[in-house]
Amino acid sequence: MQALAAKKSTEKKPAEKPTTKQPGEKANKKKSECRLAEDVARLLLTAAWTGMRRGEILALRWEDYVDGELRVERSVWRRQEKSTKTDDPRRIVVVKPLAEVLAEQRRWLVATQHPGLSSGLVFPASPLQARAGAKRRGTDEMSWYRSPTIFKEPLRKVVDAAGITDISAHSLRRTWENLMREAGVDQLVRRALSGWRTERAQAIYATVAKEERDAAGAAVVRLVLEGAS
Repeated sequence: MQALAAKKSTEKKPAEKPTTKQPGEKANKKKSECRLAEDVARLLLTAAWTGMRRGEILALRWEDYVDGELRVERSVWRRQEKSTKTDDPRRIVVVKPLAEVLAEQRRWLVATQHPGLSSGLVFPASPLQARAGAKRRGTDEMSWYRSPTIFKEPLRKVVDAAGITDISAHSLRRTWENLMREAGVDQLVRRALSGWRTERAQAIYATVAKEERDAAGAAVVRLVLEGAS
């Protein structure tokens, strides 16, 4: 038996035919590796089209979507709601691409009869994640808030597929600010939309008219989709 094994080990294996990859094979592989859960993809798009902070998006409720705007009035940290980072509520115009994303998210929640619908959250956690979280906490009470880490792995997949340097959820927030600046949006309006302030006494959104917020959103859409400022 040992002699037979030794003989087989010394026998030459027939040469394998070289394989050639089709031109689009590598790209298709990257696309498949970048496949995201559809609600998570919409979560990232919402971050990109609003510049909102992670906790603000995860605390976003359907009741906050009023008259073509998102009312950013709260954030969430460790499943507890709190005020925004600067303690100032603000409004963000819902541009057409974002309106389509939110409409699709709503349709998906209803069509799948997502158990998190009752929470009112725009982006509730998956039932599996909610149950796992309850089990870790040793309680039967389900929390539908997603963990802020929900952004990390999907963004890594996007970065790998696109072949770009690492980005974070905060990178999307900075990009939103830069796009508004490049689109020629007034500095005060940019601060109002993004929730930044340099002086405590400065009004965040009260002094910015809805028409100005609408114009800011439209300008960014033109810059991104049409390449015109």
